[in-house]
Amino acid sequence: MTGVIDQSALNALSETTGDDPEFLAELIDTFLTDAGKLLSTIATASIAGNTEELRRAAHSLKSNSATFGATTLTNIARSLEELGKANDVAGIGPLLAEARAEFTLVERSLRETRESL
Repeated sequence: MTGVIDQSALNALSETTGDDPEFLAELIDTFLTDAGKLLSTIATASIAGNTEELRRAAHSLKSNSATFGATTLTNIARSLEELGKANDVAGIGPLLAEARAEFTLVERSLRETRESL
């Protein structure tokens, strides 16, 4: 899964954990669980028209994705966050679908990384 994860960001995260593979595996598991929940929150908030909740969830997804080097997912989350800031739920559907598709790739890549730790 080359290109889905910026390896330098993942290496930096590993360094901040003291190169502890078990801790990095836990962080990956937590990220994957949280990202799935955040995507669900974004979807629910957009249906409810709750742009503040949407913005917060997208912001968290953006930050967490950046930490793990998921650059494309980070950029999509940034766009979702901007829509939330603009109180615009009309454009959420296609972006959310794109985010979910990208998350599938990120999840696969990080699970492969986790298995190699």
